[in-house]
Amino acid sequence: MKKTCIILISVLMLVFASGSVFAQESERLGNVVSTSSVLAEETDEGITPRRAPVCQLCGGSTILTREWTTDWFVQAEVECTHKPYGTDLILQRNGLEYYKCTSCGTRQGSHSISTQKTECHGYYAR
Repeated sequence: MKKTCIILISVLMLVFASGSVFAQESERLGNVVSTSSVLAEETDEGITPRRAPVCQLCGGSTILTREWTTDWFVQAEVECTHKPYGTDLILQRNGLEYYKCTSCGTRQGSHSISTQKTECHGYYAR
């Protein structure tokens, strides 16, 4: 009986492990297909992949860069949604997003960005 249970558990573990591998592989392939369709752009000459802008100064390649110009600061304080007492702080930070040339360091296409997060300061009564 013990040997049968061990064999059954081993077989089940193999089945579940192989199923998750196949699911991950199909998900990865699905992402590749959807990503390639987003990254492709049809032109008169055919389909060409989208690329980052070329540096206007030296012709080098550019990368998208984020630079945060402020630290996190409290934007609002609201009643806590997680616990019966206390408050949640809504924090925000601001920054810039731009393309930076990997060859000469020139910045192009700079624009402002911001992000928020919620920090729970709630508590239970003692």
